[in-house]
Amino acid sequence: MSVPTITSLSPSRGPTAGRFYVEITGSNFKLPPTPAATGVVPTPAPTVTVLFDGRAATQVEVVSATLLGLLTPVGDPGPNATDHAVNVVLKNLDAAGVPIPGEQATLALGFTYALPPLTTDSDFTRIVAKLILDLRQQVCQETVKSVETDWSDSTSAAAGLEGAAKLPSLTLLGPRITRDGMRSTWAPAAENVGTSVRRHHFPSTLDLEFTLVIATNDDVELLNLTAQVVEFFRRNPWLYVDRDPDDASLGQVKYEMGWTDTGFPANVNMPNLSNLRSNSGTVLISGVDIESLVGFTDEGVQSVGALVDTVGVTYENTGA
Repeated sequence: MSVPTITSLSPSRGPTAGRFYVEITGSNFKLPPTPAATGVVPTPAPTVTVLFDGRAATQVEVVSATLLGLLTPVGDPGPNATDHAVNVVLKNLDAAGVPIPGEQATLALGFTYALPPLTTDSDFTRIVAKLILDLRQQVCQETVKSVETDWSDSTSAAAGLEGAAKLPSLTLLGPRITRDGMRSTWAPAAENVGTSVRRHHFPSTLDLEFTLVIATNDDVELLNLTAQVVEFFRRNPWLYVDRDPDDASLGQVKYEMGWTDTGFPANVNMPNLSNLRSNSGTVLISGVDIESLVGFTDEGVQSVGALVDTVGVTYENTGA
């Protein structure tokens, strides 16, 4: 009998949504059989199962007798959305997939489930903030992110905006989010961090579509500001965002940016009762990889939410 042990989980804290990559170190994990030297290699039967608060992990991969990787199951938050620590149970399995009596290990309160924080400065929010910053720097200082406060069948919707303190102004509405299958890496990424390897959760690659409303109360100013906005997107086909806001040496990630096929402007010179003039167009930022790991970190490793290149580059997993 080989009684397994669990030494640690890394990371030991993750989202309640599950499908979070975790590595377990310990001893006496049952190894899969050695594949035949020739011929078709069948998918090996599982040799270990891991339970988080009684729920089975998925994609359990036994790397060695002392290391395995897995994806966590869905978990529950604690009362009032607090963190919830759960027991982790590991069982060796026989050839039929049945737990072997006595070959079981438990790490009490070994993993903590948590709801993701909504106020964290995530990759997603930093991309939107960088677009606003660039527009403020190059076109109009009064650039804001807002929402439509009243439904309107007007495609301008400028009369229902809140947020701009003065005119002229630029207002971003949205984003409307669609999945981008063309630019997806379709694979989890990993990168070396010192002597450790940081693996990224399988990212969702998205396109972000904004409506950009140009508003003023002067016809000439509207035309000039419209021209400046068009010129901004001609000069800036890419949006550059720092890979890590705390470490400039890691460089930047670039995202393709421009107008969609709806063209620009969508509306020209739409006066209303308040004498407001507005134009609007649609901005598309393509290939944004969003990971569901905001707020969760590896022990001894940087935050697992760093931006991933959108040009098809992934990090080769060189070990664990």
